Amino acid sequence: MGKYNESISDESVWVTATPAQNIRALPFCVMEAGHFYAKPDYEVSRREHDSYLFMYTVKGCGRIVSDGERVELGEGCAAVIDCHKNHKYFTSGGEWEFVWIHMNGESVPAFFDMLYPNGIFSVKIYDKQPIILKSESIIKKAEGNGMMNALNTSSEIHDLFCILFKNGYENEREKNNGLHSMYVESAVETIHKRFCEPIAIDDITENVPLSKYHFIRVFKRIMGTTPYNYLTNCRINNAKIYLRTTNLTVGEISSLCGFQDASNFIVQFKKHTSQKPLQYRRDFAGV
Repeated sequence: MGKYNESISDESVWVTATPAQNIRALPFCVMEAGHFYAKPDYEVSRREHDSYLFMYTVKGCGRIVSDGERVELGEGCAAVIDCHKNHKYFTSGGEWEFVWIHMNGESVPAFFDMLYPNGIFSVKIYDKQPIILKSESIIKKAEGNGMMNALNTSSEIHDLFCILFKNGYENEREKNNGLHSMYVESAVETIHKRFCEPIAIDDITENVPLSKYHFIRVFKRIMGTTPYNYLTNCRINNAKIYLRTTNLTVGEISSLCGFQDASNFIVQFKKHTSQKPLQYRRDFAGV
């Protein structure tokens, strides 16, 4: 249930959709969308809502409170809310013009988690025109019917997330004069050079002037995963090559790729690929 005060002007646009089950199985689909010209007393407060909400401020400023996080959404900034959690958004001093899209779909939770591995924040958009045009196009398609319309909308929402990822990365570089990105690039280079060694997070961060836990958060923000998972994936990717191009045993490959032992290699390989190493080898050998 929610408490609403839809204090918006008559020029506001608000469209709703009820996608069929097969459309909801697409990576992304629209539940409702709009372009609001909100008055100073505009406010929406909900305990939960079955969707994720994209918001972009065209003019003015709004504020978001979601799952304990407080975010100011100034002009030219965007954010996504997980509406399954308690949330509220409202005008912050004066009028607020913004576009918004309530979305669902099979890929939305994963994209949300990749965008916000450490809690939501406002993404400053450097080139405003593409995100406005993309948002308006999605809003126009929201009431459309047919599978092609749904597929095009899904593709455009994917593009919207890509804009957010790109600008979020640039925000990170700007905020820290590019230093955090340099630290992550250095760590990635270390992982690729030394993945075959029994290295740990302390070895990866030995030349990084950040606390270990702060660096892990920065790495996850930029790379979409933790340093440990990135190291494990690097080892597994190299193990795949050995499995497909050599007759080395699982134990020999395990040692060459930096795993503690063959048992650990088998566990990690299956966890990340859903197959045991020899099953993977047999599949590609055609046996």
